[in-house]
Amino acid sequence: MQNDFGKKIKELRESHFPGISLRNVGEQIRPKSNYFTYLSRVEAGVIKPSRKFLSQIKDEYQLDDDEYKSLVLIYTATEIMDGWAEFDDTEKKDMVAQLFRKIKKDNK
Repeated sequence: MQNDFGKKIKELRESHFPGISLRNVGEQIRPKSNYFTYLSRVEAGVIKPSRKFLSQIKDEYQLDDDEYKSLVLIYTATEIMDGWAEFDDTEKKDMVAQLFRKIKKDNK
């Protein structure tokens, strides 16, 4: 799942900075900081960025609302899946039911 997030970051970078290398994108965004190294590690799924990173990418890549929502969705799914293995099937079913009830209640 972590790799899905990295793929999404790469896809967004390539669509918002077509034909520009990762190194050059990093230099454009944060000159003289080796930011490209961080971006490279995120795209490769080596590191999981903070939530603050999402809003920074939104601003730096000038994402529209749909792109940002998609990015947040993948990030959130990654967070859930990272902890999912800790629970047995009964606990998972209970958590999913609770989540759906909360979503339904919040959307009324």
